[in-house]
Amino acid sequence: MRPKSSISLLFLGSALSLVHVGVGIGSTTCSEVQLRSADHSTQLTAEFCLPTGDGVLPAVVDLRPRTCEGVAGIAPGWEQTALPSWGYAVLAIDSFAARGLGSKACDDLSALGSRDLIADAYGGLEFLSLDRRIDEKRVALLGFGAGVGAVVILADTAEARDAFSSRRSSGFASFFAVAPYCNIRFVDPPPRLHAPARIFAGEKDDFEPAPRCVELTEAMRRQGADLAITVYPNARGGFDIMPPDVTPVLQDHRALHPGGTTISTHPQYAPWVKNYANCTITLKSVFDRIDPTSLDGCERRGAHFEESADTASQFQSDLRRDLGAILRGNASR
Repeated sequence: MRPKSSISLLFLGSALSLVHVGVGIGSTTCSEVQLRSADHSTQLTAEFCLPTGDGVLPAVVDLRPRTCEGVAGIAPGWEQTALPSWGYAVLAIDSFAARGLGSKACDDLSALGSRDLIADAYGGLEFLSLDRRIDEKRVALLGFGAGVGAVVILADTAEARDAFSSRRSSGFASFFAVAPYCNIRFVDPPPRLHAPARIFAGEKDDFEPAPRCVELTEAMRRQGADLAITVYPNARGGFDIMPPDVTPVLQDHRALHPGGTTISTHPQYAPWVKNYANCTITLKSVFDRIDPTSLDGCERRGAHFEESADTASQFQSDLRRDLGAILRGNASR
């Protein structure tokens, strides 16, 4: 798929380069599946994991660009292990890998747009709605990182639902955004959200600033949204990752930290990453594409990444609690 000529609305920069270590699947059955994006433009390859046992299951569509987090051949994320252990089926979609895009595309703002990512999410929802093992009234959308996390929130707007909802599905029951890029200003009042949504952010994340997510949460709550945010003290980018799921790789040993010292892996500082933390994106539509010159003067380089077993454990506990609290009330009778 050739990148579009205009800049992607929300996939703002790649994640830091990491090498992932495989995790055991345990009593989970995973298989590679094929599905189509909801706009029928793209054939997608995804991983579908089911916990063993009988009964109709709640499920999670998991949008995570693992391609943007490391080299080719990286292992599945913790979601394919943890979510089934909590009793959820999980459909994991890497929108970059599914299109044959490599890690270089993650730094190309024209590679994917919000329309592509939202279409992938609703394509996943339609795929699950056709599986009799899945309770279609209990499907959540989970997304990680800059543009993907933000898209998860915008996927619940009337504009996104009207564009991609299927008559065969009940719609997503809840939305969970991890470290989203919240530097968004709406021309009109913020769009209304229809289902419960939760944001998880790191207090010291210098790539996706938590204060902007707090502001976005407050603005959408004033519009009646069931939206809440959890900010983890002292947490930086990658706070959801449990060591040793990833091991930072120093791509340039000559690179210096802003303080003038050599790179430290605790936290890792990546001086080559494009960083839009000082920018603001103005939206008329959740599918907007922006003029590249609008980012002139606010883009910078460099971001930190730091694994934390304590924060990752707390985050996973919080996610498990919120998933259960929201989806339990949507169980099919």
